[in-house]
Amino acid sequence: MKSARRMLDFVRGRGQARFAASPVFTSVMTQAIHGHPWLTTSNDPRTIEDIVAVGQGCGFVPFFEVLWFEVGVIDYDEVRDEIQGDTCDRVKTFRTPKGEYTLVDRFARGHSRSMAKYAFASIEDLDAYEYVIRRSLDRIEQCRPKLREVVRRTGDRAVPYFTANSPLKFFNLIGSAERILLVMDAPERMMALCRLNEALSLAATRIAFEEGFRVFFAGTESSLYSPDMVERYVIDFLVERRRAVREMGALFYLHECGKMQSLIDGGFYERLNPDILEGFQPPPSGDITDLGRAVKGLPASIITKGNLDLNFLLSARPEEVREASRAVMAGLEGRRHIMGGSCSALPGTPLENLRAIAEAVDIANGKAR
Repeated sequence: MKSARRMLDFVRGRGQARFAASPVFTSVMTQAIHGHPWLTTSNDPRTIEDIVAVGQGCGFVPFFEVLWFEVGVIDYDEVRDEIQGDTCDRVKTFRTPKGEYTLVDRFARGHSRSMAKYAFASIEDLDAYEYVIRRSLDRIEQCRPKLREVVRRTGDRAVPYFTANSPLKFFNLIGSAERILLVMDAPERMMALCRLNEALSLAATRIAFEEGFRVFFAGTESSLYSPDMVERYVIDFLVERRRAVREMGALFYLHECGKMQSLIDGGFYERLNPDILEGFQPPPSGDITDLGRAVKGLPASIITKGNLDLNFLLSARPEEVREASRAVMAGLEGRRHIMGGSCSALPGTPLENLRAIAEAVDIANGKAR
């Protein structure tokens, strides 16, 4: 399964293979491997080549994330890098009728990344947030050339997936804790903004599909929210998103960080019914100790993806990774599964361990090396 086309055929249920390999790793990791001093964006030619090189060297077809903020979906007025020693702050500025707002991504040499400052934090900021989203919707065509270039450069060597906004994530312009408090204080206003966010997300998704993307991603953060918030602000929106993606003839890819078992048992993922469901983190970050038992409540049509512990992948020997991968696949009782980590590989993860996952999958599929 060494081409993007064959990987997509696998997800669609074509062919005899039960397993595929595609560990999640981001431009953060690949750019550290290839020695770039600071992060580039996922539409940068160097990033695409870095990601493809890691996949080809390790024997799998990589999925790689193309984020809305890297291709012009959100309309910033200015982006600048402020470098001090081993730290780079990427400062993104919005100028609105309510004043100037800034968002700050902080990068450390070695390619760790964190959010140092969110742009909007209070009820008083929501008018400015709405202005930014409406302006971005008016200018949405500016993302088209960048999306087209990603597809052209990638070819059949990897699967780029487009990440639009997810419900209640508010394009990461508002922090998680602030979102929860704002929903409590201004529920109807936040619902109206969720609908506006979805209009922008869907417009960007349609452009990405027209330019050749065939996989569309959402991450829900549902384990952060109350059951009522999940019901009102997540499920209905993502069901509509999935319907739109499927009507285009594309695939819907859902990621969940954190604890998933209660969401599985409560039928959350059955209702969302993605084509690919990724995560299944073991303790302490998650609660999945036996993937085979955990996914018995999921429809067989959902391709599961992930489950290996990220710290294990960072520190284990290749033979231990092969054995852990074998054990996961042996417990899945007929389900198709994409082997990999439970989230993005940690910087410093040995490439030999990613290669070991691909080797275990080849053996399980009857193609021993």
